[in-house]
Amino acid sequence: MQLYASSDHRELKMKLSFLCVLLFSIYFVYGNEICSPLNGVDRTCMHYQDCPQEIQDWVTKYPKPAHILKQLRDARCGETGSRKLCCPAPECYTWDGRPGVCVKYNETIFDENISYWQIIHSRCINKDPKSVCHSHLPVRQSGVCESEISAFPPDPSYGCCGKELVVIDKVTGGQETSIDEFPWLAVLKYPEDKRNCSGVLISGKYVLTAAHCVAMSLHEKPYAVILGEHDKSTVNDCDHSEDCHNTTVTIRIDDITVHPEFDSSSTLRRHDIALIRLDEMVTYSDFILPICLPIEFRDTTKNPPAVFKLWTAGWGTIDSENHHPSDIKLKVQLPFVNPWECAVSYPQLWSSQMCAGGNSNEDLCISDSGSPLMHDRFGTFEVLGITSSVTKCGATRVPAIYTKVFPYIRWIHNTIRP
Repeated sequence: MQLYASSDHRELKMKLSFLCVLLFSIYFVYGNEICSPLNGVDRTCMHYQDCPQEIQDWVTKYPKPAHILKQLRDARCGETGSRKLCCPAPECYTWDGRPGVCVKYNETIFDENISYWQIIHSRCINKDPKSVCHSHLPVRQSGVCESEISAFPPDPSYGCCGKELVVIDKVTGGQETSIDEFPWLAVLKYPEDKRNCSGVLISGKYVLTAAHCVAMSLHEKPYAVILGEHDKSTVNDCDHSEDCHNTTVTIRIDDITVHPEFDSSSTLRRHDIALIRLDEMVTYSDFILPICLPIEFRDTTKNPPAVFKLWTAGWGTIDSENHHPSDIKLKVQLPFVNPWECAVSYPQLWSSQMCAGGNSNEDLCISDSGSPLMHDRFGTFEVLGITSSVTKCGATRVPAIYTKVFPYIRWIHNTIRP
């Protein structure tokens, strides 16, 4: 019996040829799961239910034509029985980096143990506001920090971010840090050491910084990031207890993504935020750990708690007259400044910016551009802001402007890739 008319058969062959491309992969490592390249089409190893619908249909269809069966067999990846295939790059990634598809949130299709934080960090961009990335693969993170380092920021509830391994009593005045304080701070390296910008490590492969620190011509852009730095002038870092270590790691930059709405020609510095992708995965240590992204499910600055401890740190100016940067990492506690109070100094302040500091002639000089504004939430640090503008270093009662991180959570998550 003839199953297809000739025209239908030609159309089927064209679809099958396209399917052949879809079923194969570029070289991509996901744990021990490897997919091979074909015609430069980006692919990765994922559960077949997260593959495009055409492939799902062939998996579930019986009987299968022999050539389709062969293609499906050749596209298998992962452990035996895992039901994974090499498929096109996924539509989205879940909060912990699993490839998935965007679906409208429905409690029945999600594990009942998924937290609201995980849902927030799985939202799809440019989709229905209620769309969330859903994967059929098991959760990757479980709280064993060293063995689960990934490009995606860790869930704060697992204790793998925002924790200093040595708890130190912090004072409110500006002073030197110990060598293992704020282990998420990063120094940006430029072709010529004329700029002084920092960033903050948020995962095993990404650093968050200010857009104005990286939005420049190619020969001026930073080319590497230094992690674990304390004293820029020495190879071995020592603190006051004479505890000395060679703590620094320099990692080249793989890619830089500036927020698409940032305008480098504008003095307003709106959307002044960028992500730096590192060329290799970071190894965590006492001196290199990620900070947490905002833990609350709302903008904390709109209704701040009664005790609102904000900190900044960096290698900022130690001489407000000559603007000499510090070689040693400095820290200071800053007061939060309400938007209406800040608007006195900055009338064009807008909703995705916040202000802090201005109580003394020291506090605004310590943070350099791109450095984090941190909130100490009962011993866990979260990054609430990125230093955007300190135009009046050394002036009292003039706060600094920070780009809020919370409004950009969805952009951050959807920019990150494994």
